[in-house]
Amino acid sequence: MNYRPEIDGLRTIAVLPVILFHAGFAPFAGGYVGVDVFFVISGYLITSILLRELAEGRFSLVGFYERRARRILPALFVVMLVSMILAFTWMMPQKLEQFGRHLSATATFFSNIYLANASGYFAQASDTRPLLHTWSLAVEEQYYVLFPIALWALWRLGKMPAIAAGLILAGLASYAYASWGDLDDSYRFNLLTTRAWEILSGASAALLLRHCANPQGTGAQFGSLLGAGLIVWSMIEAGASETFPNIYAVAVVLGAVLVIICATPATWVGRLLSLRFMVGIGLISYATYLWHQPLFAFAHIRLITDPPEILMALLVVVSLGLGWLTWLLVENPMRDRAKVSSRVIWAGALAGVIGFTSIGELAYRTDGLLFLHRFPRDVVKMADHHVGTKRKFKNCEKQDGIPDGHCVFWPELKPQVALWGDSHGIAIMDVLATSLKNLGVGTVNLSRPSCRPSPMIYNGNQSFCGQRSQEIFEYLLSDASPPVVILHARWNRLFEQTSFDNMEGGAEGRGGFGVKVFAADSGPAMPLTAADVGERLRLSVEKLRAAGKTVLILASIPEAGWNVPIMMSKNMAFGGGPDRPFTTSARVFADRDRRSVTQFRKLAELSGVHLVEPSKSLCNTTLVGRCLLEANQKPLYRDDDHLSRDGANLVVGDMLKQMTQAGIIAKVLAPHQ
Repeated sequence: MNYRPEIDGLRTIAVLPVILFHAGFAPFAGGYVGVDVFFVISGYLITSILLRELAEGRFSLVGFYERRARRILPALFVVMLVSMILAFTWMMPQKLEQFGRHLSATATFFSNIYLANASGYFAQASDTRPLLHTWSLAVEEQYYVLFPIALWALWRLGKMPAIAAGLILAGLASYAYASWGDLDDSYRFNLLTTRAWEILSGASAALLLRHCANPQGTGAQFGSLLGAGLIVWSMIEAGASETFPNIYAVAVVLGAVLVIICATPATWVGRLLSLRFMVGIGLISYATYLWHQPLFAFAHIRLITDPPEILMALLVVVSLGLGWLTWLLVENPMRDRAKVSSRVIWAGALAGVIGFTSIGELAYRTDGLLFLHRFPRDVVKMADHHVGTKRKFKNCEKQDGIPDGHCVFWPELKPQVALWGDSHGIAIMDVLATSLKNLGVGTVNLSRPSCRPSPMIYNGNQSFCGQRSQEIFEYLLSDASPPVVILHARWNRLFEQTSFDNMEGGAEGRGGFGVKVFAADSGPAMPLTAADVGERLRLSVEKLRAAGKTVLILASIPEAGWNVPIMMSKNMAFGGGPDRPFTTSARVFADRDRRSVTQFRKLAELSGVHLVEPSKSLCNTTLVGRCLLEANQKPLYRDDDHLSRDGANLVVGDMLKQMTQAGIIAKVLAPHQ
């Protein structure tokens, strides 16, 4: 296979948007699709080499795996070693525990499976995962465990027809499974089975070009321009969509294939991609890709607040510099058989896999307490306020008639209050149930992470939430359900359909990416406007009211923008950050909350719904114009938007006072005690 400089140029088009996306620059919110371009390039290059070796009778499975080890492992191990040292220096125990498991998963090329079971690629927690990006390496290496063997077998069966049929059928099967398989979105995004069609698209391009010449003239010009246009369009329009595969993934893969096939030196696109600086960045793209995410993540981990844009821009430049140094001093020497023998490569690979896996598992199995003496005990205790969204409830048992997966607190008490919400409902559930138990009232939990309290809307995983939401709603409409229904969710994400930015350096996720909300109806997913969301919530509430239920809506919790316990623990450990106590702007929250709270106030006025506004408990209290994130040196949040137990005590206490003043306790709950 002759060297094609335009392929290295295409690598540049792939890597820079990914890096700028991870840096949080809003114009590159769709830059993550650059990874799809990498998959296509990889499929094309590796398949081209394998086909040439098969045709010349030089194919060796051991030789292939040695080349992959030389190409992938040395630079990866250097980055993992530096990341490990920084993690043991700066990470709090819980984060170090997570890092340990991710380190061992990366060393064994199961990073994609680890991430599929952890928080999603687009979650805010991703900003502090130094090895987040290694999921794509895992996908490729899992693919290349099987692909050379399959290609060799197909070659022996009948060369071109068998190989073409095999690639096409495997690609279609992978795409079909990604599109229609019963999978959570995180699994769709990370798994080999849902990504293989992209690598196979590149492999198909290699097979086509082996038997057919590149297009020439107008056809090549048009095809390469169309391909480049599809790539650029996808990167501009994709945004941070968790749905995969989507139209942008299809478009960017098709665009990459067209560029590979049509972008010859005679075309405008081919000449652009072959420019010296484009080829230069492409040559160091792998090492640069490896360095960028650890640099960004450790900036988030070490600084008290989110890194400023100027620092992130500087780190982009640093990642390019480190990429060049790694390419020069590590990648090139390790790929030279005259300098580094096969024995050294295999011994180093084995030592690296065993070493990183062992250290990672040690950090994980000691609950991140390895080198605990790095921080004072009070710092570690503060960081422990930061817990995951999954919570096991005490004093909560399943009862017949309650929708699957939910339970009644203190089942000896008749459940008279139902809390239906998402993870924000779960955050206050223990405190609410305990407070009501002291009144002799039983509570049923109907909350699920990412599942909104209405059968008519969703912005999480519809295949997971849809049926359950409908079952919950039917249960609440029945006479067997509690007479009081409390609805609580992160309403702002439904109405505003954007992530949160506190305008003081605390921006959630990738610079304010969009959050799409859909109608939970049969048929194709239908995006909803804020007005649609309000109308569907109104219909849900009025049906509950018609069924005789007393409905109370707990409005949005003021979002923090920062992970409050982590910010407080880093302040204690390193100093710096905003003035204490930590607060955010009440005006910023009021602007974000305006549409949802206006809708709820209308429901309270016209439909007899009781409304509780948590902002009255948290904002404009101690400090005018500010919303509290901590009180008495205790965090009121357990991350950037979920209340801690202290925060829940404050909000639930005020909610019960309001319920008492409204007569709900006396008129509805008392007769059932």
